Amino acid sequence: METRQIVKALAAVGVGALAGTAGAAAVLYHNQLRSVLSLKKIYQENPVHRDGAIYSIRIYGDYGFDRYLAQGGSATDEELNRFVEGHLTKGLFHLNIRTKAVAGCSSFTARNLMGERLYARNYDLRESATCIVRTNPGHGRHSAISTVDLKFLGISAKGPTRLADRIKCAAAPYIALDGMNDAGVACAIHMSHQRGHTHQKTGKPGLNATTLVRLILDYADDVDHAVELVKQYDYRDSGKTSFHLIVADKSGKSAVLEWVKGKNSTDLTGAGRELVVTYNEKNYQYLTNFVIVPDYYQPGEEKEGFDRYQIIEEKLDKSEGVLIDEQEAMEVLKSVAKRHLYGDGEKITLYSIVYNLTNLTAVWIGNEHYQQDDRVVKLAIRR
Repeated sequence: METRQIVKALAAVGVGALAGTAGAAAVLYHNQLRSVLSLKKIYQENPVHRDGAIYSIRIYGDYGFDRYLAQGGSATDEELNRFVEGHLTKGLFHLNIRTKAVAGCSSFTARNLMGERLYARNYDLRESATCIVRTNPGHGRHSAISTVDLKFLGISAKGPTRLADRIKCAAAPYIALDGMNDAGVACAIHMSHQRGHTHQKTGKPGLNATTLVRLILDYADDVDHAVELVKQYDYRDSGKTSFHLIVADKSGKSAVLEWVKGKNSTDLTGAGRELVVTYNEKNYQYLTNFVIVPDYYQPGEEKEGFDRYQIIEEKLDKSEGVLIDEQEAMEVLKSVAKRHLYGDGEKITLYSIVYNLTNLTAVWIGNEHYQQDDRVVKLAIRR
């Protein structure tokens, strides 16, 4: 889409008396325009293989996340929507950022034969358009790459084909599912299938799962710093879905962050849950979709994703957490991908990514196209 089309569309909506011209709109929306114009389609959607469209975007400017934190984050998804609307679209375009049930997902840490630290992740859900996001907000914050599911912005699997949807993509930093920053810190969220939903109310500022990922990517220098940052906020689940996350850094340290109170049978209300941090004891760590806090479950209780957890555990234990390279890490992800493991069911693995935390590169593959070289997206963070 040409610049003048977007500028005219913004100007036509009007921002008081100032937005009567395209020039005024261009000034007002300078960074948003640059961001929207950077949006590029990498791969077309393919309904036959249930591939959603894949895009990339570079977000210019600081996207207001520091202001979001300064105002105390948000206590609800609606408050988050209103803030992002006001800051990024000046209230002219309605947003409905809403976290969906992330039914699946697997992550693990390891190292390759060169001693470089790897962080690998599958994202599982129904078919959807995805977008690889580059951010460099400045002001002492880290640059990063991350991936978002555009379904969270109400965009179909065909991708942002309408102007309004393209403009919504400027809000992508607020819905990061996983990512890596230029300090070699990576993190990802996973559905935890707890019976209740966490909504801490201790008086601290509030963040949900995707904005916690943004917090870590923007500010964390290492795992310990990430944990300290998270402790400063009341965490809340959103989209009627409970989450936990795993964070790692280039030193080899990692941690799983979970919010619990008591055991699964009694952990029914989210207000009293507290953060429990489980650090890696081995040279590697892994996570799927059940709470790993010891004794959380009674014998015989279902642990969603336990089969995938065991597969990863077996492979990493066998090699003591050392893999040949990113390709072998991708093979481990393939072994727990939805189609490979269960056949062509309702859920699919939307993408697989292996981050190299040492040299700040990544390999990204959509929807289990593992053996197709032309489907590999290679990424890097430049300091």
